[in-house]
Amino acid sequence: SIVSYYSRYSVYKQSEQIGESLYCSLFKKIIALPFSTVERYTTGDLESRLTYDVRSAIRIYRLDNSYIIGLLIGGIGNIIFIFLINWKIGLLAIAFGILGYAVNILFLKPIQRLTERISGQYGDMTDTLLEIIQGSTVIRIFHLQDWMNQKFECHNRDMRAIGMKLNNVGVLQGFINTVLGYMNTFVFLGVSLLFMRNGQVLFGDVMASFYYSQRVISLFTDISIAFTNLQNSYASIMRMETIKQEPFEEKDHEQRTVEKSTTEAIVFDNVTFSYQAGHKVLKNLSFTLQTNEILCIKGPSGAGKSTIFKLLLDLYTDWEGGIR
Repeated sequence: SIVSYYSRYSVYKQSEQIGESLYCSLFKKIIALPFSTVERYTTGDLESRLTYDVRSAIRIYRLDNSYIIGLLIGGIGNIIFIFLINWKIGLLAIAFGILGYAVNILFLKPIQRLTERISGQYGDMTDTLLEIIQGSTVIRIFHLQDWMNQKFECHNRDMRAIGMKLNNVGVLQGFINTVLGYMNTFVFLGVSLLFMRNGQVLFGDVMASFYYSQRVISLFTDISIAFTNLQNSYASIMRMETIKQEPFEEKDHEQRTVEKSTTEAIVFDNVTFSYQAGHKVLKNLSFTLQTNEILCIKGPSGAGKSTIFKLLLDLYTDWEGGIR
């Protein structure tokens, strides 16, 4: 009991230390991303990767090592004992174990896909929640409470629907394992009693073999279930890995020395810029802003008004033309 307590305490302590490291490394990566990369993600998506996915990933490190080691040592020992009693019964037990393993492995991909969808939906719901909190003044001024409530409830329903699908997969997996368990019991006892009737084994050997066979079958089933449960953490790790693989912001230019002009303050000379290939936001834009001159830029949403200021602030560097 003392060793078990210390082992579990150590595992949880180490997992929290790993979680702290994951938080720091992921946060440092996010704030070092190029502005163009950050804009591809929503605020809620980044927030969910930094909170929900990190906590989900920590569960991998909380896997009790003694439990896995116990399964392997106990399983190997039981296989040896059952083969010493009767090798035919031993093969039967291993066959049932492999069957249970194969069935449970079939649930790996569906659980992984649903877990990834839950992580994405969590990001959408968080993004809407942040939008509501940050824009609470505007929402009250224009009486948008009902509209925002409907928007949040829509995300909430989607989250519940995906959660129910994941729950249904888990329930189906448990049901199949229960059926396989009963099949293993009846078929194994039936075959073993047939051996006993033919004088190949004794009644005591049948009972001992049955005891050991259940442990052998549990070895394969429990390991496959553990793999299935780890898909939740695996999906979160892959979402974090997507951020980790993004390139850092390039710092290839030194502080720029600008020659001051007596008249011209800002010059755009045939500037062309695209957020995505083939979708030009600015095309051959040219204008000159004189010192102490006010220039009004107007246009519909998406016309490129904010883009001009982002280029002036050097948030993007892959434009064509000249900016002085």
